[in-house]
Amino acid sequence: SEEFKRQVELNSEKYAEMKQQMEKVEADLSRSKSLWEKQCREFSWQFEELKKRYEQQIVELKLEHEQEKTHLFQQHNAEKDCLVRDHGREMEQLEKQLGAAMAEYETQT
Repeated sequence: SEEFKRQVELNSEKYAEMKQQMEKVEADLSRSKSLWEKQCREFSWQFEELKKRYEQQIVELKLEHEQEKTHLFQQHNAEKDCLVRDHGREMEQLEKQLGAAMAEYETQT
C-alpha cells in the first residue's frame, strides 16, 4: 500500500540520516584522537627536552662544585705554605737573636 511505501521511505531516510550522524561522530572522534596523540607526542618531547636540560645543569653544577673545591684546596695549600715560610723566617730570626745573645753572654763571662 501507499502508506507502507511512505513508511519505508521515511525509515530509510531516517536510517541514512542516522548513518550520516554516526559517520560524523566517528570522524570527530578520529580527529580528536589524532589531535590527542599529537599533543601527547609534543608533551613527551617537551618533557624529554626539560629532562636533558635539567641533567645538563646538574652536570654543570657538579663541575662548578669540583672546580670550587679544587680552588679552595689550592688556596688553602698556598696559605699553609705561606704560613710555613713565615714561621720558618721567624724561627731563623729567633735563632740569630739567640746566637747573638749567647755570643754576647760568652764575651761577658
